[in-house]
Amino acid sequence: MCGLYRLVTSPEQVCARFGCEGAEPFPPRPLIRPGEPVGIVRREDDGARHWRWVVWGLVPHWMKEPFLDENSPVGEFSNRPPPRAPAQPPDSMHGQGAWAGARGGSSLLRPRWKGRRIINARAETLLERPAFRGAVRHRRCLVPADGFYEWTGPRGRKRAVLFTLPDERPFAMAGLWERWMGANGGEIETMAIVTVDANADVAPVHERMPALLRREHWRAWLDVRAVPAQEAIRLLAPAPDGTLRAHEAGDSRSLFAARDSSWSVVHRKPQAGDSRP
Repeated sequence: MCGLYRLVTSPEQVCARFGCEGAEPFPPRPLIRPGEPVGIVRREDDGARHWRWVVWGLVPHWMKEPFLDENSPVGEFSNRPPPRAPAQPPDSMHGQGAWAGARGGSSLLRPRWKGRRIINARAETLLERPAFRGAVRHRRCLVPADGFYEWTGPRGRKRAVLFTLPDERPFAMAGLWERWMGANGGEIETMAIVTVDANADVAPVHERMPALLRREHWRAWLDVRAVPAQEAIRLLAPAPDGTLRAHEAGDSRSLFAARDSSWSVVHRKPQAGDSRP
């Protein structure tokens, strides 16, 4: 399972590593949770890789209304060209581009969902589960991250463990994305992270881990036209033993405190000396 991850690498470095276009400035994110806006990389009709904002928590296209009306983010994460220029965000959403505007309002950061979010997809059942069959054939993506978390310890005293590459550079988690359309025509794009059995690095903490794609497999995973689902699924395997390093990340109080302080940059106006929003 992967229920929390990290991306503190700069947008410029992320795009350079993944060869993608369109990543607007966003703050370092030491803790990314389900239901929040996240960046994915996908191959589009022009053949290029593009950075797109979606919501973490896959909504199958056939699902009925998944959000409570008062907090629905529908229309803010469709990635389709808007029919008209969007209104300027208020000061409380100060910043540039999609991140600070549509993704900066507190009501959109944690939309209220009906029922349980689909945040993970088991690699072994992608072609069996109705929620994933279409996406694995037609809508595969990369989820950039530079760390993911798992929990260890007895109930009530659990501590987080952060797993990274030795040099903490970004890696690609295999993902699936979907586009859902409501009865009123509003759209939202969402994603889930594919998981596999844990390798020897993660197994002492958790039995599952994200499917980390090797760099030479990124092209095949993204190319849904040339690479059929069965072939793409064969690329999903536990990372080789010794790939990851484990770091103690503290208890939930300290972990979420770090997350909340990092997100304050989204909700304040820039100060003198700030290098980016």
